[in-house]
Amino acid sequence: IGEAIAKSSTYKNSSSVTWDSQIDEALISVEETARRGREIKTGLMDLDDRFSFYRSNTVIVGAPTSHGKTAFLIKCLTIPALKKGMKVIYECLEDYHVLPYKFASALYGVPLSWYTRYELASEPQRRRVNETLELTKGYKDRLTVVSDMDMSSFERLVTKVQPDVIILDYLQKYVEGFFDEGSKREACGKVTSQFQNIARKAHCYSAIASQVRRREISKIDKSNNIGILRRPSLSDLKESGDIENYADSVLLLWWPWKDVSEDSSLKYDKGRYCIQVAKDKLGPGGDLEVRFEGETLNFKDRYSIATPS
Repeated sequence: IGEAIAKSSTYKNSSSVTWDSQIDEALISVEETARRGREIKTGLMDLDDRFSFYRSNTVIVGAPTSHGKTAFLIKCLTIPALKKGMKVIYECLEDYHVLPYKFASALYGVPLSWYTRYELASEPQRRRVNETLELTKGYKDRLTVVSDMDMSSFERLVTKVQPDVIILDYLQKYVEGFFDEGSKREACGKVTSQFQNIARKAHCYSAIASQVRRREISKIDKSNNIGILRRPSLSDLKESGDIENYADSVLLLWWPWKDVSEDSSLKYDKGRYCIQVAKDKLGPGGDLEVRFEGETLNFKDRYSIATPS
């Protein structure tokens, strides 16, 4: 701000530069300096150039059912936060019992099926599973996982634990458990607002997983039996009320291709994966493509993967 005052005297006779503009510029610089180094990076270089998690900011991660919302929140928010020594509260409303396995899988690169189909795993695979589950206990004092907790109880828990990160996975499932059928759309907005207020009061990073409608095929490449799926947009969140208005940032996740051949057992090309920074108050936004390895819940930069010629 002192620099702005000094600059203002230089430009006092200039009609193109005003005192207000100098102050505004200085305040933006102060805010950027305060944020620098305090964000949580996702670990994806392309995405980190456009987006980061910040304290008191609420991020909505939207995707259709079974399109990687939980995997993203674990790999790109929960694990980076824990590795920084932060405390995380994760409210999981679906497949609650599987979440510890997903966490271990994403953290140590072990296929999720080794955990969920333990009885079918080989003896070396079982040893690796047991070893990784034992290792994850080292994070137990900083990772609190809850389920079916209403917002009032959740706020009391946040006050008690004083976490750095809070996550709600996912919004529509939460609303189904606590609101009547006729008020779900309005309830989504209400819950998002409540969650945002809790995050701001506690000055923590926060993210909400939200379901969006499934992608429609916009074009078919018959020679390769590939359907090109429609790119999602913020309007896809409107079915869940005005939750976008409460969010500081919105990420939309989707697979861009779908195998449409009749004899194919692969429904989506799950390696190629798209992330859209649809809304971000602090970044440029835009689309990018990454690699998603669903078996180990692992995301990688597109160019870091060797592709066959």
